[in-house]
Amino acid sequence: MDKIVSATPLITNDAIVLGMLIALLAVIFKTVSMSQFKKFYGVVPSLLLCYFLPSLLNTAGGISPGSS
Repeated sequence: MDKIVSATPLITNDAIVLGMLIALLAVIFKTVSMSQFKKFYGVVPSLLLCYFLPSLLNTAGGISPGSS
């Protein structure tokens, strides 16, 4: 039978996770106002990225809501 291995996330310190999430959101909101990204944000809404990128970090094992 296969064992289910619960892997620990890459980052377990809550302060670092919070800092990463704040920095990620700051980068998204900063690039919204830049003219180089107008075409990109015309296709992909910034609010979608605000939800998608942290969930991608969770799926990839970088952070975990269960360990905080």
